[in-house]
Amino acid sequence: MNTLYEQPRTLQTDSSMPLVSVIMPVYNAAETLIQTLSSLRAQTYTHFECICVNDGSRDNSLEIVQDFATRDVRFKVINQRNLGPSAARNRGIYAATGDIVMFIDADDTYKPYTIERAVDIFVEKHPEVITFGFDVEPNTCAPISMRELQTPRAGEFSGYSTTCIFHSNSRPFGVRVALAASFIQREHVHFDEAVGLGEDQVFFMYIYPRSQKTILIEDHLYVYTMRSSSFAHDLHKAQAHTQKIEAHMLVVKSIINDWIHKPWMPRAQKELISWILDFMLFDLVQEPPLNRSRFAAELACLLDRIQMSASTFGFLGFAPERQLLQKLRACAQGIRMLSSKDLVVLYVKRRGVMACVRRVLAHLQGHSSYS
Repeated sequence: MNTLYEQPRTLQTDSSMPLVSVIMPVYNAAETLIQTLSSLRAQTYTHFECICVNDGSRDNSLEIVQDFATRDVRFKVINQRNLGPSAARNRGIYAATGDIVMFIDADDTYKPYTIERAVDIFVEKHPEVITFGFDVEPNTCAPISMRELQTPRAGEFSGYSTTCIFHSNSRPFGVRVALAASFIQREHVHFDEAVGLGEDQVFFMYIYPRSQKTILIEDHLYVYTMRSSSFAHDLHKAQAHTQKIEAHMLVVKSIINDWIHKPWMPRAQKELISWILDFMLFDLVQEPPLNRSRFAAELACLLDRIQMSASTFGFLGFAPERQLLQKLRACAQGIRMLSSKDLVVLYVKRRGVMACVRRVLAHLQGHSSYS
């Protein structure tokens, strides 16, 4: 008998209640898997399935999830070659049979009441998307920018909402969401497999404008584990800086490709441009001059796709964003290098001194991508 695992308790499930599908990509997670899976088995709401997609793990992760599956029929295992977390999540979405779809990573955990709380909201209010807050373990490792995003601003939204997408701490971290399966099917919801870093930004920018009813709640229902060995957490290192910018450029391309001809785009232009500048430029100005000009040119071309016509510039008026766009184009042409000072001026004008200080501190911590 393997004493690492508890024997499953007798489950009293009510088939009249919604079935919840929890999708978990698994890659070399043997060290944390038992804790993650146990947090699911401890849920107060028992009518769920957990779809574990083993993404070509080279440790004994597959053995662990298979052992859980033999002891608890709610756990299902899919095995595939290593294709990345987005492909694994998509495979799980395709296999899900539940009325509600949720996500968890193989090194994180749920609170005991996470699924129950989500189901209660679906039953009572019938949303298509719920986004909730999260804790960070260990809490001392959470960078400033992440702490600011841990608690969404509570609200209900329909369709495209500037407030929901850009001003409610509703992004990123794609694991802190619950989706109606009917919404997934209607809108062909998926993760962009071409985006390797920042795919959760793309995911949220895809689902929010399409959702007929989105509910943001302040409850912290997810526990996100910070690990110093994580590639995402180490991107502040000099050797990975350029790769980070290239990866984020793919994020911007994916979002623009999706939004460019959508009916909400005219209303979204100013906020989208502002977010892209924020998302990209603090890292871009740290590059050597040649790289800086190259990335500035690529970014300027992407922003041109957001129909930067005279009417759009008029919409921006004399806002700091317009001034920064002009400096970005000058940098792209090699006329004048964009500098950190330019970004500080932008932040002070847009958000005030304290917000600027927080943003700079976040960047110094190496987590500027959490915007």
